[in-house]
Amino acid sequence: MSAIAYFITIHTYGTRLRGDDRGWVDYRNNRYGNPLAAPDPALVATHAARMKDPPVTFDRAARVLVNQAIFDVCTHLALRLHTMSVRTEHAHIVLAARPEGFGTSRAPIDPNFLRGKLKSRSTRLLADAGLYERGALIWADRGSVRHLFTPEDIEIAARYVRDGQGPDLD
Repeated sequence: MSAIAYFITIHTYGTRLRGDDRGWVDYRNNRYGNPLAAPDPALVATHAARMKDPPVTFDRAARVLVNQAIFDVCTHLALRLHTMSVRTEHAHIVLAARPEGFGTSRAPIDPNFLRGKLKSRSTRLLADAGLYERGALIWADRGSVRHLFTPEDIEIAARYVRDGQGPDLD
């Protein structure tokens, strides 16, 4: 069974390091339903010492541009955007795995490709607006991709994105 949608989370650079006490994904054990890895202050310190730029936190203007970038990518690839939430340190996106109008006749788009497109389009818009210098590190290296297989999976992820992010930001 292939995914019908993806729940993608991308973090800004330096704001959620491996070992973070809020929980983190150990890429060797990144399976749906597995718990987050335990906090590891030594690992956080190791990764913080390796940072080349300061952590990135988005203000309202940056969040607006990241929202626009997500719409742009979904429009360009003809993907249904179920919902999204762009926060100060991360963005959650729930989107279809296949372009609209093709049913199941087309293979799902690689979610890592989509994650890369979302990050690169956002980076370009942020740089074009002068909010960040070209070449600045804006996003963490990877991100999280959850494969969603049923309409119920999509609704659960969408509800978390819509209702589980805390108060609306200005």
